[in-house]
Amino acid sequence: MAIFDPSTVAMNQFLFKKPPYDPIKSFQPVTVLTRIPFAIMVRADHPANNLKEFVAQVKAKPGQSFGHSGAGNPVHLAMESFKAAAGLDLQHVPYRGGAPALADLLGGQIPILMMDVPSAIQHIKAGKVRVIALTSAQRSDLLPDVPTIAESGYPGFEASSWFGAFVPAGTPAPVVARLNAALRETIATPQMQTWIKAQTLEAVTSTPEEFGALVKSDSDKYGKLIKQLNLSLD
Repeated sequence: MAIFDPSTVAMNQFLFKKPPYDPIKSFQPVTVLTRIPFAIMVRADHPANNLKEFVAQVKAKPGQSFGHSGAGNPVHLAMESFKAAAGLDLQHVPYRGGAPALADLLGGQIPILMMDVPSAIQHIKAGKVRVIALTSAQRSDLLPDVPTIAESGYPGFEASSWFGAFVPAGTPAPVVARLNAALRETIATPQMQTWIKAQTLEAVTSTPEEFGALVKSDSDKYGKLIKQLNLSLD
């Protein structure tokens, strides 16, 4: 069994001309394990306090830059998805990881950051970073007062990440079912819930069928976007 995120099973096959594997033919989804919410972030002194004000500010000053943790990854594509949905003119600035991107946001080198919430939670709690809106379908337990993009004027918008368990394709269905039940039972224990919250992640589980539908949905969505943007990691 292996644990993957969307990059491995929903994006890499579109980012490389000759990917070394076919995720649909190679892996069988078992269950989602955790959800990782993303957010549009600005410094505390940014003029926008909510998504409506943010969109208005960006449209008034087109061409601003936004930072993210690397070209073609889920964070980058989440912002590209919102750019398309809102009709924004923003230039992406890829960093080698989230930490330097966050440092440049705090230092004023970039005005906007798209980042996973757990990596910035300390600065958010300290009031140095303002979260404009979450990209996930539901509000995050980490920031329950922060609205999602979907509830802020863009119904149906969703772009978040996750970690999930997979086994080799062709694994017998009864084996997949037993693994699914065992993992869901483990995730539900108080000890595991406490550990996951300590990692500033959100525990989520699913049936194999639900997880497979999520993987396909993400593959369709991100594959289309990667082709539109002509992104390649070759």
